[in-house]
Amino acid sequence: MTCTAEGKTAGPTAWHLPSFPNGTQVEAGRTWKKLDFESGQRTRVCLVNHTGEFLVMLDFHWYACAITSHSVLLWREYCSDVDAPNDPADIQFHLLDFGRLTPITDVESALAASNYRGRSGIHYNGDAVAKRSYPAAFPAGVTTIFVPDEFKRLGNVLVLADIGSSAGYDTPVHTAILDFDFQNQTVTSYPQDWFNKASLDFGYQWISRVWRDQKGRLCGEGVRIGEFRLDSTGQHMDRRFFGLQ
Repeated sequence: MTCTAEGKTAGPTAWHLPSFPNGTQVEAGRTWKKLDFESGQRTRVCLVNHTGEFLVMLDFHWYACAITSHSVLLWREYCSDVDAPNDPADIQFHLLDFGRLTPITDVESALAASNYRGRSGIHYNGDAVAKRSYPAAFPAGVTTIFVPDEFKRLGNVLVLADIGSSAGYDTPVHTAILDFDFQNQTVTSYPQDWFNKASLDFGYQWISRVWRDQKGRLCGEGVRIGEFRLDSTGQHMDRRFFGLQ
């Protein structure tokens, strides 16, 4: 399987909710919901069972790829408030089997643990099938990584992350598309030069989602950027997408 096809990956939360293989937020008695706690002061995306109990609680900027009706791969990039501008993000993966989870009983603790500013950013009761974090310091090109056995059947996953000084230049941001090939235990890094070196309002404008089209070309969309397609380098815009030569 692969998580790189358009529509296969959902996110980022809370703007886009995770979904099941059927393409909806409801399956097998479980529902992905966006919920507001304390009159909207604390928003979370939650997986809720058929009796209304919470199984998973997420804050902002998580992505999800449904593996089966009962399992999901979740990931995000995390940067702490004390990280220097050139420090890479931390990429966090959680492979969950919903059958291994028990309902969350302490909602307040779950809200605290799932705060996006914290190192966890997620809360659930039970053991993940597998978890793995990677520093996003991947320079352009291919890097070999260690992959848990449970991840090797997942195929490829595209991750947006700040790779810091590994981009090889000094800019306010160092966004890259990282193609995690878990089966072959490699990561291919594509620093987004067209974005990083542009005169943009970073934070107000940002790349939000990426995928590969049917021809394998990297595509994406951004907040206040619109849709785009990249050329064969994976680092620059494909001018033909915009009708330019």
